[in-house]
This record gives sequence, structure tokens and C-alpha cells, in this order.
Amino acid sequence: MKIALFYIFKKKKGYKVHISACSDNRILGIAIAAALIQAPEDKSEENSKLLTAERPPKEITELLKSSSRQMLPPSIQWSHPFTFSNWTAIQSDGSASTGMSGASHWLWQEGSPTEILEWKNHQRIIILGKAPFPRKFSPIRIFAGLNPTVKLLQVLTPEELNQCIRDIAQTEESVRSSALLHLKSFSSPDVVKK
Repeated sequence: MKIALFYIFKKKKGYKVHISACSDNRILGIAIAAALIQAPEDKSEENSKLLTAERPPKEITELLKSSSRQMLPPSIQWSHPFTFSNWTAIQSDGSASTGMSGASHWLWQEGSPTEILEWKNHQRIIILGKAPFPRKFSPIRIFAGLNPTVKLLQVLTPEELNQCIRDIAQTEESVRSSALLHLKSFSSPDVVKK
């Protein structure tokens, strides 16, 4: 699945990536971090275009590549430095609700990548924001035959990123409300689908 990732906190950055075989949002988060957080030992220009944050421990990223190992000891944990929100977190003024006030837009760790809402033309977008509190976890791979990956396809230019944010900000309120209702249907059995 191709998705766009926008980091809107202090310095704006945007990426287009391809994700595959991510069974849940914890695994997706690890794969995104492994692909998009700068490796401290890498001094290349390409690495400098990536995000600055704490990378997952090597044991956790190695779990994604393992064909047999399904879990790690509880002592090996990590807390994702970002919240993941749907495109609906981008407000009409172009700002993003990614902290606690934006929790209704979040993609929760306990969920799955199917909760990434489509925007226009079947585009899926994740807004990365600074995590308002740590949520440590020890990952578990549910399916041994899946090798979760996030492949970086493109680093967006500032102009491309700003244009995307403007376009999302101009989304009609009825479309935004419908998308949020759809998102709530993932987590609430009481929501009646129309």
C-alpha cells in the first residue's frame, strides 16, 4: 500500500512510502521508524533528510526480519516517539491536531493499517506528531510468514509538502466528518454505518 507521511512539528518533512506485510500498527510503527528515523552513524545527505528521534533497539528491528522469532523478552521495550494520525488531523488553517487534543484522529497502536483513511484518489496519509506521552511495548509478530517493510519512495520537497497540506486543509467539512465517522467505526461497535 502506498502512503504519504507528513511530519508536522517544528520542521515539516514529508515522505512517500510503500508499506507491506504490517499486521498491526505497532509493527507498522517499528517499520516506519526503521525506515525514516536517521541512523546516527550515517552521515550521508540522504540520511539528513530523515527524521530525528530515538530509533528502536536493534533487537526490535531485527524481529521484523526474522523468519522464525515471534516475540522478544519483556525486558526489551521501546516507546514510539510519534503519534500517528489520519489526514483528518490537518485543520482548515493547515495546522495539525496531533497531541492529546487530536486523539480522535489517531491510529492507535492496538489497531491495524486498515484504519489509515483514504483521502482523494485513494491516497492514504499518516500525519506524524510528537508523542504526548510514552507508551512502551515489546512487539509481537503475529504472522511468521510476513516480513513487514516500509520502503522510502520519495522525500517530498517543501513545496510539495506545503501544497499537500493546503489541499487537505481545503477538504470539505462533510468529507472530513464522513471520514471521522468511518474511523470511529473501527473502534466503536455502537456506530451505525450508513
